[in-house]
Amino acid sequence: MLMLVSRYVAFALTGSRFVLTWVSFVVVGLIALGKYAFADVGTWTPLVTSTMFDGIHADMLTTSGGILSVLLIILGIGLIVKVLAR
Repeated sequence: MLMLVSRYVAFALTGSRFVLTWVSFVVVGLIALGKYAFADVGTWTPLVTSTMFDGIHADMLTTSGGILSVLLIILGIGLIVKVLAR
């Protein structure tokens, strides 16, 4: 039944008997092998999760804190030099 329907659809779309034979074999093959190829679709898990970036988040906070600390020290040294230079 499935082979007959796929041949009818292929013939209606292309008008060629050669194409309809191969298309029908491909359609039936994909349907038959589909249940084996896509058997684990229900058990999908993400490749990347948000918890993978917790370490990067902590590193960025440490880096920005360090940069601000260095800028504060440089500003303090600059103020001291400016006051002592007068």
